[in-house]
Amino acid sequence: MILEFKFNYIGDNDVFEYLLNFYAKDYIYDILINDEEYILKIKADPDKLNDFCNSLNNMSHSIFLTGFEVKEGDDFKPLYKQKEIFEKYTLLSFLNSNAYAKENILLENEWGQFCDISLSFDGKNFEKIDKNNFHSLLSKTLDIIKKDEKIWIKNHKGIYTIHLFDKEFKEDFLMPCDIKAISFVFVCSNEQLKFLASFEKPLMALKLNALFRQKYDLKIDKFLLKLAEDIFLFALGYELFKENFHFLSFKKVENFIDDFKILNVKDKFVVLEGFEFIHSKIRALIFSKNDKNMARISYLASRFKQKSFILELSKEYDDILLLDKEINLLKITLPNHSKKIYSELENDLTGKRLLDNFQKEFKLLDEEFESKNNFFSLLCIIGRMLNLNQDFKKAGLVLLQLSDQSRLAKGVKIDFKLNDNKEFDYIKTLRSIMSFMLAGVSAQDISYGVIESLSYFLRDFYDELKQKDKTQVVLISGSLFEHKSLLENVFKHIKDCRLSNVPLRV
Repeated sequence: MILEFKFNYIGDNDVFEYLLNFYAKDYIYDILINDEEYILKIKADPDKLNDFCNSLNNMSHSIFLTGFEVKEGDDFKPLYKQKEIFEKYTLLSFLNSNAYAKENILLENEWGQFCDISLSFDGKNFEKIDKNNFHSLLSKTLDIIKKDEKIWIKNHKGIYTIHLFDKEFKEDFLMPCDIKAISFVFVCSNEQLKFLASFEKPLMALKLNALFRQKYDLKIDKFLLKLAEDIFLFALGYELFKENFHFLSFKKVENFIDDFKILNVKDKFVVLEGFEFIHSKIRALIFSKNDKNMARISYLASRFKQKSFILELSKEYDDILLLDKEINLLKITLPNHSKKIYSELENDLTGKRLLDNFQKEFKLLDEEFESKNNFFSLLCIIGRMLNLNQDFKKAGLVLLQLSDQSRLAKGVKIDFKLNDNKEFDYIKTLRSIMSFMLAGVSAQDISYGVIESLSYFLRDFYDELKQKDKTQVVLISGSLFEHKSLLENVFKHIKDCRLSNVPLRV
């Protein structure tokens, strides 16, 4: 009997290819890889094929596996040649976590890797964990942790301090001692749980549940969480949960590489940070360049065969609307002082009248702006006009936060337009803001309207290019898309958005 599996895997790495080889190694099989489509054909008698299907059920789910189907296949001649060298991953998988939880057995994962952690009880002297010292170090760690003291761990990503969660959200992220503990503190959907429990073990922000926030009078509404990514951390959490401990707090005190961090939007996700699951040669190439961000953008463009339009909206760099991998269509120049705004408003009668009325109700700004030529700086200027914060960048971040928290189905319409020279007309945007402020519209409603109107502007930009057959897909990039309201609006209004495993920032 022959089965044919067709998988859709969007990761640019060899994780899934290796796992297919690992689980099919005792069978006659063939693998065909065509971009994001992986086809596995496997031949055996029905009972053995049933065993194989059961083994696939135990394979750790990858966050990059977006769908699969299976059918009875035709006979085949195996042509696939397995690579001699695969990149090795030390991460926890169902194979070794299940062996520990069910049978108290210490096993390597599918790559033959046991433990990536070195442990320290003073922050200075680290001891590598192996099978020989595993139980003794685990026992000592449990004693120290339960005394509300901290330990240090070191792995390939960095050095972290760990202690019992004390209801204070002062560290970088939490790790639940057991997946069942998550609901005590967080609101977590099945889709979010699936992402968290994936082989990649991403960092992901979850909402704190209302009862927990109310009980401890918390001002924050979200916090970062990740599940144990190593057999030692899994065992530590497993033993602590038996004694009714629920969470551990982690703080990264030294960074070697960025943690793999995602943002989920409904049933999708976006990689925010972390190049761990990109081929090592690509990683090395990107980080060897002087302009690492442009190297990242070039890599993103290379991932798609269709004519692509890249929306690179950043909080750190100038924005780029990149067509055909090299043509920047965005011309945006923002003022570096508030006086520039008011002098431009006085250039026509309508603007002068608006300014006269505005200064009767609101204090005019008189300050320099730390502007870059990007939309984030525009949000910062608007945030200052709305008096959201005295600090320029913080004002923009508060605006984004207000937009993320908004429950509006539709926002007020803010002008996002180009002028006759095809340059972005920031004065029209700011005139809209001032008009709505005079009309008494709340800062939160204006904030959401700004983000929604920006997404409409990007949509219209793309639609015009698509009608001229200059592009077929939109690729999102840049740290401004870390903010959920912008991401959701872009997904909602631009139908041809494509996602990949390329992080938004470097």
